[in-house]
Amino acid sequence: MPANVKKLLLILLASVVLGAAAYRLFHRDSTNSGAVDQGKLWDGRSTVRFKALASPEMVPVAKADFMQPGDYVLGVTVEGHSRAYPSTYIGYHHVVNDKVYSSSNIAHWFAVTYCDMCGTGIMFDTMLDGKRCELEFYGLYNGTIALCDKETGSVFLPSTGNFVTGPLERKSLKMGSLLDTTWLAWKRLHPDTLVMIPDGSDQQYYADNAKHVRSMDAFPMEFFAPTLTRSDNRLRPFERILGVTVNTQDSAGKPAALHRAYRLQSLMSSHGSIEDTIGGEPVTILFDSDAVSAVAVSPKLDGTLHHFEARKPASGVMEFYDRETGSRWTIEGRAESGPLAGKSLTRLESALSEWYAWAAFFPDTSIYDSSVQAGKPEVR
Repeated sequence: MPANVKKLLLILLASVVLGAAAYRLFHRDSTNSGAVDQGKLWDGRSTVRFKALASPEMVPVAKADFMQPGDYVLGVTVEGHSRAYPSTYIGYHHVVNDKVYSSSNIAHWFAVTYCDMCGTGIMFDTMLDGKRCELEFYGLYNGTIALCDKETGSVFLPSTGNFVTGPLERKSLKMGSLLDTTWLAWKRLHPDTLVMIPDGSDQQYYADNAKHVRSMDAFPMEFFAPTLTRSDNRLRPFERILGVTVNTQDSAGKPAALHRAYRLQSLMSSHGSIEDTIGGEPVTILFDSDAVSAVAVSPKLDGTLHHFEARKPASGVMEFYDRETGSRWTIEGRAESGPLAGKSLTRLESALSEWYAWAAFFPDTSIYDSSVQAGKPEVR
């Protein structure tokens, strides 16, 4: 081989190696800003049959005889309208595109997404730059559901709220407040709620969803594991956690996001609430052990820091009281009686998930549990 050709090949090889290393470094540092490892992004549209729903039929509580008290639902309230999406149904569709109308008859579009593998439900405002996005199934990334915009094909990752390919790359949808709870708990909180009915053409694909009690040691299908970008051995991969994000600023005053995982076993032993601080910001976790529901809220209201305790009266419905005023609050951070009745706490970004998914997307996450041994994320 001529020396000049050999030299050129060595330069090209070095460029490839260095380029791959640079890409991997960029990928590690930029996971939360939208960068992805394209080799791990699996397009499953031609392999599996999943169909997103748009504006499904809804019925009031009185007509929801197909629902059982212990059925899990993803509950949202948009513009004063409460709606429940049963996990059993949305676990197949993975996303429901829906809308409600305001008092001035303006449509508010949103999407309720659900990854039935990691058990994570998140709601998004689907208006972006003055235009509506309609989400549908795409495939997998980090062992979790990946969606895409119907019009542009841009891939969207619900776990981060970011578009990662296509014309919408590096744009984000705003996350909304969602409660992952039982039908019994949700209709007690919102007796005027509507609930999604089964879609007749897809009813054969619906299955029971026992995400809160199931225990797995491995993914059920071979195409999940290859989509993982990293693993973290501080917890068991399929252990359930509440993942919380606090948006703050770094030392230079630039926007920064801090992440923390709260183990389900820590929540179970918390007596209903946990007080914590993330990045100097106070955080309170409210937890209902009967419904296995948890949310993160800011305990600051009108400049006052509130401390909470949980109580379960004869009705069996978990209630929360602040020690400062004795006001009674719901798990959604809404005061229903007492001096602060009508007030609401700010909901923080949070979602129930399984550890493997949360740790893969947020490798910088801390864990609220002093018994957890120090670990190190492993890039795959």
